Amino acid sequence: MSTNEDEAAESQRRLDFIFGKGEYGRAARDLDPDKVSKWYSAPKKPGVATISSFDGPYSFLSTFFKARVLLRGEAEPFASVEHAMQASKTCEGPVRARLRECKSALEAKRIAKQELGAASEPWKLQSGEILLQLTWDKYVRHAELRSKLVATAPKALVHWNPHGDKALGVVGPSLKEATGDNKLGKASELVRVALEHWQTSGDNLEATREWLKALVPLVPAAVQRMEVRCTRDGQVLAEETRGLGAEDLGDNLAIIRVGKMPDSTIMQAHPTVSRRQAFVAVTTRQGSQGLLPTPSLPGATLPASEEDDHNDDNGDGHNHDERNGDDGSDELVALVVDLGSSNGTFVNGVRLEPFMPHALSPLASVRFGASSKRYTFDVHQIARSAEERTAQDEHAKRAERYARLADGVKEDEGAEGAPRDARRSQAPQRGRTYDDDKYGPKLGLNRGPPARERDRSRSRDGHR
Repeated sequence: MSTNEDEAAESQRRLDFIFGKGEYGRAARDLDPDKVSKWYSAPKKPGVATISSFDGPYSFLSTFFKARVLLRGEAEPFASVEHAMQASKTCEGPVRARLRECKSALEAKRIAKQELGAASEPWKLQSGEILLQLTWDKYVRHAELRSKLVATAPKALVHWNPHGDKALGVVGPSLKEATGDNKLGKASELVRVALEHWQTSGDNLEATREWLKALVPLVPAAVQRMEVRCTRDGQVLAEETRGLGAEDLGDNLAIIRVGKMPDSTIMQAHPTVSRRQAFVAVTTRQGSQGLLPTPSLPGATLPASEEDDHNDDNGDGHNHDERNGDDGSDELVALVVDLGSSNGTFVNGVRLEPFMPHALSPLASVRFGASSKRYTFDVHQIARSAEERTAQDEHAKRAERYARLADGVKEDEGAEGAPRDARRSQAPQRGRTYDDDKYGPKLGLNRGPPARERDRSRSRDGHR
């Protein structure tokens, strides 16, 4: 650069500084240029560091990294997140089984492309939610990977990839110019926040709770009641045998927390029980298809009376009786999952693998650690009155209507034959009326047009 060009550039920087423009001008916003005796150079603030290459020391962030994960609705794990993502594109059992047996993620991706073709639009819409569930499972299940992910904070995670994948990452000639959804980076950062709390406080309640919610469809506490029976040496312990409802659980998803922590639903003082030992929760029979069956001892049989009381009509380990619907469609199933406890959780004498949910039959005996107490969990559905059913149905209809409005869908464009809101048609109309369908989606509520357009209409009508 010539001397004249240097002088011109220096003059431009001084002008920017004086008038508060450009990079150098930002430093002069709180300064009086007349009081500055020499050229002021504002120090640049260091930006947030970014991890953009999910390779080398950060290869564990990639979906191709080998780490067993559970896909929602599947009882058997997949070899990597990529295996599970490809399997989620289909509901066909044989195809999923073939993908599970693939030795590498690249092979799973190739077979999925041959068998299934291009990804469908509905799957693309759900891929972010599926990826988040698998990311939760990956880091909650593997302690070593969990520590590595937490160690990346506070760096931003951006999956800049050369494969042209703008959904999971970003694509471009440089990171600054790259574009894409970066779903993988965002999911990893979201999970990292909860895992940081786990690492600093030593309490895994929030992280494991979010993990279980993403993995299994849980039933609200308001529609079920759990009967807990505790015995020791064949004798019933009355003080720990009770029924647990929504008012006892303090959790809208009816997750029973077992451990030594003061907020545990079932507190265990035995020295072999961990602070967060296990979760006992409730799902539906359809949701329980992704659970491992209740472990049973070889040769164990039920007494005839108990076999009659807990009849297993379908051979799936669950009780199908009139309490849960004639066809079993509304049947509730209890589940137990060990949260990586030191001394294990046992069902019928069989130790459970950590973070692998198991269905619980009503007579299954559960033991925590080396405690001599045995627990059984039997869940019942609470019958709703006609008034409760009507109120809940109306609430669901209102929620669906507001969701359509938020998505910009007019009420007439909803479900075929769905009537418009009766209250809206019967409400008294005063003065000028406005099209709620036009303004409702934008405002979230049908409150009429913005004030500016309202004033314009009044001016046109001669009201001013």
